[in-house]
Formats: sequence, C-alpha cells, structure tokens
Amino acid sequence: MNSRQLECFIMAAQTGSFAQVAERLFLSVSTVSYQIRNLEEELGVTLFIRYGRHVECTASGRYYFDQVQKLSRLHWAVLQKTRQIDQSRSLLTVGFTREMMLNNYMLLDTEFRRRQPEVELRIIPVKYHDGVVPLMFQFADLMFTYECRVRNQGSLDYVRLTKEDFYCVVSAASSLAKKKEIVPSDLAEQTLIYTEDNAGWMRELQEMIEQTGPVRSEILGAEELVAVRVRGNQGVSIQHYCPQVNNENGLVYLPFRCGRRISRVLAWRRSDGNPAVAWFRDVAVSALGERLPGRRECAA
Repeated sequence: MNSRQLECFIMAAQTGSFAQVAERLFLSVSTVSYQIRNLEEELGVTLFIRYGRHVECTASGRYYFDQVQKLSRLHWAVLQKTRQIDQSRSLLTVGFTREMMLNNYMLLDTEFRRRQPEVELRIIPVKYHDGVVPLMFQFADLMFTYECRVRNQGSLDYVRLTKEDFYCVVSAASSLAKKKEIVPSDLAEQTLIYTEDNAGWMRELQEMIEQTGPVRSEILGAEELVAVRVRGNQGVSIQHYCPQVNNENGLVYLPFRCGRRISRVLAWRRSDGNPAVAWFRDVAVSALGERLPGRRECAA
C-alpha cells in the first residue's frame, strides 16, 4: 500500500463519497476508485459497499479504518516516548518538497539551528501526491505543501507563505525556448504532458489555454517520464517552481504568464503541543517573509 491509497481510503470512510475525495484531492473520481480498488486487492477484502455516488464501509472497512486510526495514535505515542529518552535534545521532523529543498532548505536550516541549537532538525522528503498523509500519520511535525491540500482539513493549521508563479518546461530544442516568457496562446496546438499528481491545477490551466486554441494532453506515471518526453521535444510541462539553474539538462524553464498562482503553505497539526513547531514556523515566516509578501496565518 502507499500513502495515496491510505489518504483516499481515510477520506472516503469519513465522507462516504468518492466524489468528495476527488474534489478535495484534485483527482478524478476514477482515480480515487482505482486507488481504493488496489488497496482492496492488496488487503484481500472489500472495504466499501457502493451505492451509486455514495459509499459505505463494510464491516471489514470499518474495522480497518478504526485500526489505522489506532496505529496513527500508537505511532505518535512511540515517537513521543522516543523523544523523551534524551531529554537534553528535542527532535523536530519537517517534510520538505523537492523545490523547497533546492531553494530554501539551507536558509531555513541555518537560521533554525542558530536560534534553537538544542533542537535536532530532521527532514523527510514529501511529494505533492502525498497530500497531508505525513501529518495525519505523524511522520512529520510540520510540512511544506499547498493550500489546496490543507484547506479542508479541520485538524490542521497552516501559515500561507507565498503565491507562486507557474513555469513552462520546454525542450532546449523547442522554438518556445527562444521566448522570454510564455502566455496561454503560445501553448495552443501543443501537447501538455503531466502526471496524475498535479492533474488538479493542470486541468484548470488547460481550460484556460483551450480558450485560445485546441490543446492535447497526456498523463504519465512519473515525473522522470515527463522530463524525458519534454526533453525529446514531444510536449510541454507546467510546474509551479523553477530550479536555481534555468537550463537543466536540456530543459528550459520559462515564466508562464497566465494570471493564476498557487499558494505554498507550512502546515502542522492543530493539537501538536511541541514548542519546536511554533519555533520553526516563526523561523520560516521570518526567513522567507521578506521575499514572500502577502503571508497570512489562518486556520484550516
């Protein structure tokens, strides 16, 4: 099983609707159904009874849901006990996305260690498709993610750090690579290549581009495959970050001027009493705030 399957299962058990899960996670209903079906096949049990658009946990599904919740609480208790073994040094685990690792980790790590040298900062890699699973299952105390993933999660708080621009990733051999920036009309007649992980906001961008002309799209299973196709000049990808080097192994990142942006946030569990959580949040806001205007802390 994987984090996406568990996230879909937990939300479906809570809402009784694959459609609501799809809306919250920016997936298609068929994708949610596929994830649940794979989980059922792996476990060898039926977790839900389907009634049209409504689903209800079977007896096995209810038991599995209860046990998953208990395992989450047990994991937290074990983690707390582990931290208490060495009272002289606290531990804080933070989930970093790839782009945050590339562009901001050293700044945050240096500043946090300067302010809180007695706290050990441990990082774990997280991906967009992980959703809030690292927080829900307490693998991380905080994590960098996007507002659309935490907005409807009542158990989480978050601080909005910035609204990020989108970038078009094109082959260095493409005629588009000669431009200084890309606008929606430039992508008409192009093939948009992306993964299931970012299909939510990609659908919105595709609808915008299609107002200027027809667009083809292709969904692949891994970011590496997308990069290979784009590098081979077989299509265009759209990302919400730009690496520090703007020409990466034959790929060129160009600003996509489309009038839409995506909000990055730092999220944590509302019930978490670890004081290091507040310390790191303050460091993140202070260290990134001058360059990331418009931040506003809010409850999910």
